[in-house]
Amino acid sequence: MTRKQRAAAAVAAVALAAGVTRLALPPAAPSPRTLTLSWEYPPDSNIIFNVWHRTNLQTGRWQFLATTTNRDFKFSPDLPMDFFTVTASNTESGLESEMP
Repeated sequence: MTRKQRAAAAVAAVALAAGVTRLALPPAAPSPRTLTLSWEYPPDSNIIFNVWHRTNLQTGRWQFLATTTNRDFKFSPDLPMDFFTVTASNTESGLESEMP
C-alpha cells in the first residue's frame, strides 16, 4: 500500500468513526488496495449492518455491498471513486435505519 493510499484509508477510518457515512476516495492507484470502513454503534446483539455504495451522489441508487455484525468492514474496492453508507438493521423487528 502506498503512502497516499494509507493516508486515504486513515482519513476514511477517522471520518467514519466521527459519524461521516459518505466518503469519496481519491483515484485508485494501479496496485490492489484494501479499504477498511469503520463506525461506532452501541452494543446490541440484535443488530446487523448493511454496507451500501454508489459512484455518483447525484444520480443512481445505493447498491448493496455486504452485511456484517462487526463495527468495521474490510474490502478491496474496484472503482476509483465510491461513496459509502451503512444502515443498522434489527434482526428481531426487521426495522432498518433510513438511507441518506
